[in-house]
Amino acid sequence: MNGARPVPAQPGPAARHERLGEQRLRALVEAGELTGLPGDGRPFARGDLEGNDSTWAAFRLMRNNKVLPAWSQERIDIDAELDRLRSRCRGHRAWLDARVARLWTLPADRMVEAARVTAREDGRFLAELESAVRDLDRRIDGYNALVPAASLSLLPVSAAGLLASVS
Repeated sequence: MNGARPVPAQPGPAARHERLGEQRLRALVEAGELTGLPGDGRPFARGDLEGNDSTWAAFRLMRNNKVLPAWSQERIDIDAELDRLRSRCRGHRAWLDARVARLWTLPADRMVEAARVTAREDGRFLAELESAVRDLDRRIDGYNALVPAASLSLLPVSAAGLLASVS
């Protein structure tokens, strides 16, 4: 060698931030600011993924960045659709109850026509509900094919079941 000394590499921004963080933590420890906190002296809880570092890291990244697996997002969407259908059923049930109550107040000559209109609208609603339930059941079948465990599977929905759940 020619006797030249190697030039030490300049620390990059990440190294400077790490060093600054370490200095701040050391100062907090010396000041006693980190003692007596909940969980003091215990390792961080890693949930039920203990022991599988790659899965745990992936889980943390997904959770911290609000990323969900496709099946999980589909479950959220299915639950939202079920809530929407239940809400429609409650609204229809309330409309139907009010309509029937009104029928009793009508004169006999208008009661028959009003009952026909009510039956026709009720039939239309039931047909729309049946169609929406068929679509939802297709989505549930797709969801069940994606879930990683059978215990996460969903049962099919029925229009009668939805109507009964809001009665």
